[in-house]
Amino acid sequence: QRVQLVDVREADELSRAKISGFKSVPTSEYPMWGPALEKGELLEMDKETLVLCKHGVRAAQMCVFFAQRGMRNVKYIQGGIDAYAKQIDPSIPTY
Repeated sequence: QRVQLVDVREADELSRAKISGFKSVPTSEYPMWGPALEKGELLEMDKETLVLCKHGVRAAQMCVFFAQRGMRNVKYIQGGIDAYAKQIDPSIPTY
């Protein structure tokens, strides 16, 4: 894939709604995935990365976080999964 897709929502949110192809990297679980990120093992640092959350706020914050750790091309999906479900794929539940 040319783009890596990252979902920063929590496990309970993922159980309600998700989009296939997104890697789950829950914000609150940083202690578990942080070391792998710092070593460059969790995500490809130079690859274009799209970050998703419920409405876009956490995703925007995580873009800054990822950029501070050396990721070069990070963007968030404005409106999050909620907007995606309403505008693109109504089969995805909103919550």
